[in-house]
Amino acid sequence: GKIDTWEYYRDGELARIEKDDEGNGKVSMKVFYKKGKKRKLIRDRDNDGHFEITQWFNRSPWSMVMELDGDGNGKPEGRYCYKKSVLRLKEVDENGDGNPDLREHYNSEGKLTRRQEDDGGTGRLTITWFYNDAEEAIRAEKDNNHDGHIDTWYHYDKGNVKIVAEDTNGDGKPDWWEEYD
Repeated sequence: GKIDTWEYYRDGELARIEKDDEGNGKVSMKVFYKKGKKRKLIRDRDNDGHFEITQWFNRSPWSMVMELDGDGNGKPEGRYCYKKSVLRLKEVDENGDGNPDLREHYNSEGKLTRRQEDDGGTGRLTITWFYNDAEEAIRAEKDNNHDGHIDTWYHYDKGNVKIVAEDTNGDGKPDWWEEYD
C-alpha cells in the first residue's frame, strides 16, 4: 500500500523514474531519459543516501558503461564497459587518484585478451599481459624505466616463463635474452 515508483514527465515525455526497491521510503534507484531513450541509471545499493552505481547508456562505442564510486568522492574506483551485454573493458583505480591502475580488455565472447597494470605505482600502465583463447598469459611487455617504451618482453608457455628478452641500449629492440626449459 506504499508508493514505491515515481514517474516524472517533461513536455509529455518520460524524463525520470525513481524507485524505492527496499520499501523503506528512500529512493534507491533513478533512471533518466532523454527523448524517450534511457540515458543514465543511478543506484544506492546500501541505502546510505549515496548512489554508488552509475550506468550510462549513451557512451559510444559502448552499449552500457557502469561506474562504481563506493567512497563517494566522485572518482569511480571501477569502470565496466559493455557491448551487447558482454564486458569488453574494465578499468580499476585502486589508489583513488582518478587514473586507472588496471585495465583489462575482453573479446566479443567476454574472454580476457589483454591486461595492463601500473606496476610499482608510477601513475602509468607499465606492463601489458597478452592472453590466448584459454585466457592463459602468453606474453608480457614491460616498461621498467618508465620512459613510455617497452624494454622487457616475457614469453610464456602454459603459465611458465620460456623467454625473457631485454632492450639494454634503448633502441626499442631486444639485445639480451634468457631462455628457460
